[in-house]
Amino acid sequence: MTSRHALRLLLILCVPSWLGACGAKSQIVRQPQVIKMPVETYVPLPTALTTPLAEPPAPAARCRMPNGTPAVCVVDALAQIPLWRAVVHQCNADRATAAQAGAHP
Repeated sequence: MTSRHALRLLLILCVPSWLGACGAKSQIVRQPQVIKMPVETYVPLPTALTTPLAEPPAPAARCRMPNGTPAVCVVDALAQIPLWRAVVHQCNADRATAAQAGAHP
């Protein structure tokens, strides 16, 4: 008897007992059901909230340092503050609108 024949004999003897053991357990078979699961969805934001805001233009260097290097005058730099504040207010308004859009499904 070769090893191939011994393997066949082993399979013939063991497989029916394995199959019989599987059938001995009684399992309850249920019909498939649809389960509703909540799914998070994302809505694209309006383009007004996603387009980058324009940076205010930098003030011109109309003044000179004592060594002759061009510099921004203090008055011109102070004039930039309201422009930057307007950009910040626009950002905050965009954030508030995005929060409202995200709060309502």
